[in-house]
Amino acid sequence: MYDFNSIEQIWCFEEHCPDSAMSYYKNDAVKANKMCKADAQNLLGFVYRKKKSPNYIRSEKYYLKALQLVPDHCGARSYLGELYVQTNNKTFAKRLVNNNKYEKFSKFIIKFLKPI
Repeated sequence: MYDFNSIEQIWCFEEHCPDSAMSYYKNDAVKANKMCKADAQNLLGFVYRKKKSPNYIRSEKYYLKALQLVPDHCGARSYLGELYVQTNNKTFAKRLVNNNKYEKFSKFIIKFLKPI
């Protein structure tokens, strides 16, 4: 079970992430910092979408911010697609499929878009 009342912990994650991510990003501090900020935005979007009373508007803003920071952020793109499926937003789901290079994820959205 997720503890959705501890959102401030995500901001703590963002502060400390670049240092621990440096080796993963081959000591590219700019990339590590950008990815960590995008990861934090993605996590916040997930938290707001998974609450008992989801805040889809706020969730979408966080996912879009993550994608603004890192346009090919797989997690944010995937979760944004799930949000559009949850909210039955076929217009934005179509846009996401058209801009998506992840074939497996595109199939998930395409299935949602097909008429029954």
